[in-house]
Amino acid sequence: AALPRWGLGLFTTVLATYFSSAGRPSLLAFLWRQVPEARRGDVRAGLLHIRTAALGWLRAQGLLTLLTFSLLLAGLFALGVESPLLPAAVTALTDALPVLGAGLVLVPWSVLTVLSGDLTMGLGLLGLWGLVMTARSLLEPKLVGLHAGLPPLAALLAMYVGFHTLGVAGMVLTPLALMLTKALHDAGLLHLWQD
Repeated sequence: AALPRWGLGLFTTVLATYFSSAGRPSLLAFLWRQVPEARRGDVRAGLLHIRTAALGWLRAQGLLTLLTFSLLLAGLFALGVESPLLPAAVTALTDALPVLGAGLVLVPWSVLTVLSGDLTMGLGLLGLWGLVMTARSLLEPKLVGLHAGLPPLAALLAMYVGFHTLGVAGMVLTPLALMLTKALHDAGLLHLWQD
């Protein structure tokens, strides 16, 4: 029943993306005309800060995914999994999902392995999941803080508060909102605290 709604949403998104891309120069020119001449320098600086912070956040997520992939590849190789490259890559990509992460692949895989009679492999997969979760939990606030310009404690608190207020989506959206707020403050467009 939800498939037609999902399909319509996807079609609308693709169409909107195409029209936005095709009309980008005229859209940007229109938006710049709405900004007063005296504020254009501030807006340019703000956009530059936002772009730098967003690229930093993407870099941090890329590093976390690469680290997860490396841990998974080494762990699966140590467990004797044949051709561990593809399972490690797929699991590393699912690890980008907050809360579920690598457990989305490793936990069912572990359960199926135990049910098929290989207890050692099943426990090894659970241990690997625990290792990946611990490494990501310890490094994510530090890397997001370092590359997105947030102090690690602020990034960790943003993830924690975001999870408790908005759930899984809040773990991603709250640090991004804090990063955006800090970028606008650094550009001088917002004055929320004293430097």
